[in-house]
Amino acid sequence: MSNGARVSVGSHAGVFPAVILSFALLLVWFWSPLSVVASFWAQDEYSHAPLVAIVSALIAWQRVVTLRPPPAPSWSGLLLLALAALLFIVGQLAAFSSASAYGFIPALAGLCLCFFGWAYLRACAPALILLLFTVPLPQILVVGLTADLQLLSSTLGVRMLDAIGLPVFQEGNLIDLGTLKLQIVEACSGLRYLFPLMSCSYLAAYLVEDVWWKKGVLFLSAIPITIVLNSLRIALTGVAADRWGVEAAQGFIHEFEGWVIFMVCLATLMVEVWLLLRVGPRGRFRFEELSLPRREAPLASPSLSRPGWSALAIVALAAVAAKAGVAALQGSESAPVASLREFPLVLDEWRGRPDQIDPDVYAALNLSDYFLGDYLAEGDGVPVNFYVAFYAAQKFGASSHSPSNCIPGGGWRILSSEIRRLPVAWIDDHPLEVSRIVIQKGADRALVYYWFDERGRDLTEVTSVKWHLLLDSLRLHRTDGALIRVVSPITGPGGEAAAERRMDAFVARANPALAQHLPAPPAL
Repeated sequence: MSNGARVSVGSHAGVFPAVILSFALLLVWFWSPLSVVASFWAQDEYSHAPLVAIVSALIAWQRVVTLRPPPAPSWSGLLLLALAALLFIVGQLAAFSSASAYGFIPALAGLCLCFFGWAYLRACAPALILLLFTVPLPQILVVGLTADLQLLSSTLGVRMLDAIGLPVFQEGNLIDLGTLKLQIVEACSGLRYLFPLMSCSYLAAYLVEDVWWKKGVLFLSAIPITIVLNSLRIALTGVAADRWGVEAAQGFIHEFEGWVIFMVCLATLMVEVWLLLRVGPRGRFRFEELSLPRREAPLASPSLSRPGWSALAIVALAAVAAKAGVAALQGSESAPVASLREFPLVLDEWRGRPDQIDPDVYAALNLSDYFLGDYLAEGDGVPVNFYVAFYAAQKFGASSHSPSNCIPGGGWRILSSEIRRLPVAWIDDHPLEVSRIVIQKGADRALVYYWFDERGRDLTEVTSVKWHLLLDSLRLHRTDGALIRVVSPITGPGGEAAAERRMDAFVARANPALAQHLPAPPAL
């Protein structure tokens, strides 16, 4: 039987009650990743997402009512439901919320196919694509994108200031105006413009009824519009700070300036639409697609087919198994051998002083156990900060994350990053590999080592952590893990080389004690 052929009816009951029930069960199934997505919507970069979801639903309803595609339920929808289940399981086991959340969209498409068929799915496709913009990008992509946009926007902003004759010097994301310095932080990278503008540019491309290349230009133009106008905002901030002081570049004026620039972004996009419609054959902009459809005749309610019954049963089963099944695969929590709060404060010539994480930060991290303290070696007045974050079972909202994600948020700039093998033995005499980064904030510089202890493996990349988390969930039923971070200032004679020797010496002393606190690696 072909996918587009009408499937024999399994019940004379109307399909719409089953569709509503299936959608409710789908929400139960994906409740965990969707709740994580909703928490991101409170951030400036994704605050537009609820409106995008509403517009997506409106477009789907408008197209179905207007086009009135003939229903022809298809078994192909079960393949999309299987893909959704795979993404959900991978995301859950690897504590990768974006993967699970993206699975919700093929699940919607699968239900559409099973209940109504390919004609309905083609009608709803633009709305489903728009719905992708409501899901936050994986953090590993956001970090790299933020750093690139920060530097590019800073560079263009400096060139604008230089063009108007304002003396300016740039060092990375630090803009020196002579009398004051401006640090271009993460919030000024332009992502809070780019993400909503990409949604708007896709919507504009969809609403333009014209040749394909104009649609492509409209969609991709969100990137240069964001970069140029965000650079303009940085330049205006520099002018305001130079003339009226740094206070003029902060607070309400800075936020208001951000809203004005975003409105200019939207206006630029609409001017682009107006210009493109006047190039070549005349197209049109379908404003009516955003209005409520007006049709006197209601949509016919087809009977519930066998693919529809199957989809309903599968979604119901998945909703019931979503929590219990994943929890069974993940296994139980693994407790540390000894609490990290009892980590020794005397390590040969090193003497430590414990510290505590701020209660609000501790609550946000969802740690199972941790240690934080400063150590000094005899005869050396420069401290080493030591931090261990342990998770007994890694899951959404409670998993190891890279310090390179957090460092820019503290106003630090990453000057260099590399993977380094230390002269320190790890498990089975395997040399310890760490991520080595040099950071700077103002005149202060520091050397950072960090690595992840994932059930006996020393890993340096979040992607490797997620991969092994997935594998060990299935093979070992263990998801415990720890992040270890060591920081020391780069100061005094010797500079970076002295800091490196100090850190190597400390890790060599701390590593044996650390192995006595973290859970033992599995016997493979």
